[in-house]
Amino acid sequence: MKNRNTSKADYNWTGKHILLIEPNNNSSLLWNIYLQATGVRISYFNTPKEAHQYMLKDSPADLMLLELFANPKDGIDLIRLANKKHPKTRILVQTVLAFENIRRTCYKAGCDGFEAKPLKMDELMVVMNDWMRELG
Repeated sequence: MKNRNTSKADYNWTGKHILLIEPNNNSSLLWNIYLQATGVRISYFNTPKEAHQYMLKDSPADLMLLELFANPKDGIDLIRLANKKHPKTRILVQTVLAFENIRRTCYKAGCDGFEAKPLKMDELMVVMNDWMRELG
């Protein structure tokens, strides 16, 4: 991940939508702290299955933040669904399951990024900001 001098004031994601799939309340709270100042709309899910149901019936998100810990297979299926139904959605897997075989499987399924926890939040925010700018 690149580390550039970007302040939180540079992140204006108003009108953008993030799906946060995170079973750990503390991790969800940390994401919320970082994301709330961006103006982004966040939809929270505890499991990939919950997000899967949402993606089948609702409009696409700009970015998906996915933790695989609870059920890696469901998470991989969610990546595939997102790529099929909403190919412009950027997918960042951020997980404690940082095994090389899982990383390869996630990229093969179509994720755009894979980061092992603990996360380097400032660096991730720069990458996500680049993605949001690319989306327009």
